Amino acid sequence: MTDTYSVVRWRSSTDPVAESRGEMTWDEMREMLAPGATLWRRFESKADLPGWSPVALRAGEDGVYRRRAALVDTVSCIVLDLDAGDSAEAVVDALHGFSACVHTTWSYTEEHPKFRAVIPFDVPCLVRWWGVVWSCAARWATSRGVRPDPAAKDPCRLYYLPAWPPSGLAMSRCLEGEPLSWRRLMIDYPAPSSPAPRAPSDAMVIQRSLSSGDGDGDARAGKYLSGVERGLSATAEGGRNAAAFRAGAALGGLIAAGSASDAVWRGRLVGAAMATGLDQREAEAAIDNGITRGTTDGRALPDRH
Repeated sequence: MTDTYSVVRWRSSTDPVAESRGEMTWDEMREMLAPGATLWRRFESKADLPGWSPVALRAGEDGVYRRRAALVDTVSCIVLDLDAGDSAEAVVDALHGFSACVHTTWSYTEEHPKFRAVIPFDVPCLVRWWGVVWSCAARWATSRGVRPDPAAKDPCRLYYLPAWPPSGLAMSRCLEGEPLSWRRLMIDYPAPSSPAPRAPSDAMVIQRSLSSGDGDGDARAGKYLSGVERGLSATAEGGRNAAAFRAGAALGGLIAAGSASDAVWRGRLVGAAMATGLDQREAEAAIDNGITRGTTDGRALPDRH
């Protein structure tokens, strides 16, 4: 288990050359990421905010240490941008048992909370594994009730240091626990070995059951959609949009049959699609397009009453 963590500091998001780089203890990182209220800095513009990256960086051919993914050797922490409106309590509960620093981001408001969570690894993650590890970590976080922003998966991403946002609201908190094992993430939260089930064909069976007046139809529909949700959340890159569309089509067909709630299940399926790495816009578009297709096709089914 490592005692120090590789960190690179940046003057701002507009300056790609490293200001400093080196090793920090977890206590030093906590002071940097969860400062006391009197130490929070104020800036007029987000572009002026200093940043950091949890990486070991090597120099380019010109001898300069630049913010480029190709120059990263290892990643020392997983950083999750939680911009989906999860509450502070939900974030803290999700990270229970692990060492972590949580702080509000520049665009935090009471109406739409936004947090950044930093969880140290037990040993540095080799950059060649980073894409897989980040996806596993996203599935891990989603399983614990929070929804990370997939845009934050660049191994050399700059993360702004805590600063007072325009809203004037800010908080930070450190949690005590164990560091996170990226190797365990790969074992416990792997990408699926097969694509998500083809929802529309199975959904048709349930629709026919509903239209025939089978009293178990509603329960079967809920159980089926839960399976679709689980399968969708585990879909690997390359089939995510198609799987989200099929899941939406299954929901649309069941809505047309009078068995499923659009308001409840749409949100659950969008969340599952985001767990695969789709951003919110992509996830909503794929699910909504599928719902439209499934609802349209479902209108030809006999009425359940």
